[in-house]
This record gives sequence, C-alpha cells and structure tokens, in this order.
Amino acid sequence: MYKILKFVFKIYHYIQGWLLRIIAKLCSKQLDTSEYGKVLIISPHPDDEVFGCGGLMQSLVQAGKQVEVIILSRGEAIHRPCCPNEENNIVQARAELTDAANGVLGIAPEHIHRLDFPDGRFSSIKEDDDVVKTLSDLVREIAPTEVFIPHPYENSPDHVAATQLVEQVSQEYVGKIYYYCVWTWYHMPIYKIFKLKYKNARLLRVADREAKNKAIDIYINNSAPCGVSYSGDLPKPLIHAARWKYELFFKS
Repeated sequence: MYKILKFVFKIYHYIQGWLLRIIAKLCSKQLDTSEYGKVLIISPHPDDEVFGCGGLMQSLVQAGKQVEVIILSRGEAIHRPCCPNEENNIVQARAELTDAANGVLGIAPEHIHRLDFPDGRFSSIKEDDDVVKTLSDLVREIAPTEVFIPHPYENSPDHVAATQLVEQVSQEYVGKIYYYCVWTWYHMPIYKIFKLKYKNARLLRVADREAKNKAIDIYINNSAPCGVSYSGDLPKPLIHAARWKYELFFKS
C-alpha cells in the first residue's frame, strides 16, 4: 500500500508541474530584462537561487548587468538527523558548492552574500532580530533596482517566511520585486494553479541549459557523509521542473 501511495503522489506532483508549465506557457509574457539595473537574487538556502533563477542570472551577466546574490541561511539543518557531528563541515561544503555552481553561471564569489538565518526556523524570526537588521542594511547597501524572491505560494515554511521578511525590509530600497519558483512546482496545491495572477507572469527562456544543468548538478550530485546530496533528498519532479527550458516569474 505504501508503494502504491508513493507512486500516486509522484504522479500527482508530475501532473501538477506539467499543468503549471502548460498554463504558464500559454498565458505568460516574455520577461524583458533590457532595462534592468542592479539585480538582487535572494535565496533562502544554498541552491534555491540556481533552481529558480539560474538562467536569469546567466542572461543578466552576459548582458553586462550587475547581479548580487544573498543566501539567507547556511543550509546547516538539512543533515542534522543523519550527520549530527558534521555541521561545520556541512556548512563549509555547501558554501563551496554555492561558489562553484554560481561560478558556472558567471557569478563571482564576491557577489555572493551569506547571512545567518536559522535554517528550518525562519518563521521564528522577529522583525527586530539582528539577522533582519543585517538583511535590511545589506539590501540598502546593494540598492538594487530589481529583487527576485520566492513565490508566496511556495508552501515551504522557510521560503514563505523569507518572502514576507524581504518584502517588509525592502519597501524603501527596491524599485521592482519579482517572485521566482522553486517549491511552487511541487508543494503548491493544484487548485492554486488557477488562482495565480497570470497577467503578471513572465517567462524567460534559458539561453544555455547546459550551463544551468551543470550548476544544478553541482548541488545535487555532491553527497554529504550520509551519502545523500548536500541539498537533501530532493524530489525528482522538482528537479525536473528546475531543468525546464524556461524559468517562470511573477511581478509583485
């Protein structure tokens, strides 16, 4: 029975992802980045930036745009149950993988900023916590004209909390906010697909899928001491969606 249910859920998630891709392809406009200035990608964990915005980052760099990346957490929680004595090594390894994956897309390490949000516990963060002030100061210092953050329908607690916090601290410093999709492809209930604001949907064709796939592979093909990817045991439908020839964004 367990195997049958697992198979059914897997099919459900593939259908969900394909349905969203079909509707997005039919209803979305093309993402126009020609007038972009300094772009900021905010990622809750080390890997979300590549899964959701890898093609975007690559295109912007090739167009001569400045791209900054903020990784809110160091990804320390994902292997606590299986590698409890390796946390510092996990953090270091994930930082190295981030530099390598982003490097493939043209983002140099000096443009990657790492904060100390508590991995797995973003919802516990208060507006007056030090990490929020650090984020606010960093956004003010970068002064981006466009910011990309996870979609509110991600249904991943850290991602939802990250989006709420970023929207609170960036109102004074940011011109435009866009939402990108990572767990939207997997966690979002099918009925919400029909509630998305497709008039604000934008598609970007990934110019060099080989480079993005290489960046994804750096994250998912390197294993922690337990034998599982440093990014965790990610579901195949999510990775399948991340390898799509388009990336989906929504204007806030």
